[in-house]
Amino acid sequence: MPTFRTLPRLALGLCLALPLARAFGATPAVHLEARAYADDGHLLYRESHWIFATAEGRTRLVLYRCPDGEPFARKWVRDHGRPTSPDVDLEDARRGYREGVRRRADGRREVFVRRDAGSAERSALLDDAPAPVIDAGFDAFLRAQWNLDPDTGLSAPFLLPSRLGTLDLKVRRLPDQVIDGRPVRRFRLGLDSLVGFALPHLDVAYDARSRALWRFRGIANIRNVAGRNLSVRTDFAPPEPIDDASAAVQDAARQPLTGRCPLR
Repeated sequence: MPTFRTLPRLALGLCLALPLARAFGATPAVHLEARAYADDGHLLYRESHWIFATAEGRTRLVLYRCPDGEPFARKWVRDHGRPTSPDVDLEDARRGYREGVRRRADGRREVFVRRDAGSAERSALLDDAPAPVIDAGFDAFLRAQWNLDPDTGLSAPFLLPSRLGTLDLKVRRLPDQVIDGRPVRRFRLGLDSLVGFALPHLDVAYDARSRALWRFRGIANIRNVAGRNLSVRTDFAPPEPIDDASAAVQDAARQPLTGRCPLR
């Protein structure tokens, strides 16, 4: 059984991304920036997110950048009307790592992973009964549980693309807090088992007024030089609405992934 340490933190290829803005004209979007820090507080990488609508549903494009600004990874997330269980395509060009969920010609979905540029891709049919929570789908999942009773909690399967399978996590709402004058609503995701207390968990915090994602602390889907998922604290800036993000989306989709930050 996979351990929680392998938990990564949504599906178009680059060839489909390039004509995106041209096909849909003006692209209203929400843009936000995030910074991921190591346990000792130093900046590991930055994230640039664009969230916008297409004919296939809500789409999220994420560009991961080294501290010097050079992009090293890109992720496409497309929900197809299933916001908690989207399709995903993550490519990290530093090692050639790739993972995600895609649709086959027969309409079924499959999960896939490639360890590095020299490895063969592995894939497996995705069990959609029940549909697992996938990647950034955790955000929609937690928003749906906004008023979860702190004394109860609930369990749900979360997908681990690197293991081509799911892991049952228990979600609890933690006591609300005021941090730096900001009312914050907090959730914790941990293993739904008797040994869960001994393994890492994910803590997610939202601005209680705007319900905007504010902080994520736990295992990310970005890996270090040894190929292991990083433990990070990711701080999110407030989302910024943009009337037309088509140029920014095209630019983010086209940028070469040249960053080579080691992320130790």
